[in-house]
Amino acid sequence: MSRRVNAFVTMAFMLFMAAAVISVFLSCQRNDSASAHTPTEEASASSYATGYKTYIVKEYNGMVAVFEKGNAEPVKVTDRCVSALPEADRFKLVRGIEAASDTKLKRLLEDLCS
Repeated sequence: MSRRVNAFVTMAFMLFMAAAVISVFLSCQRNDSASAHTPTEEASASSYATGYKTYIVKEYNGMVAVFEKGNAEPVKVTDRCVSALPEADRFKLVRGIEAASDTKLKRLLEDLCS
């Protein structure tokens, strides 16, 4: 009987943890889509005329932000606090992390915001 109880408790815990991970992931996705500008939409509209855009991901007012290369104002500011990131990531964001395509930018933001 105790084996069944242990198995039930273990399965309930695993389901609870899976639900927590999924809700955190969806929350990050929802917050990113709620930002004022999305660089992938802007890039897809203008990439036909000018080619691919290069983005720089760096810190802006304590948050992870996306800049078009050469611009001082961000095109997107995420809800991810730089102070919550590992030290190595914070150091990279001080200098700026270059993303040469929309796909690379998306992967980089997923890594930093999850």
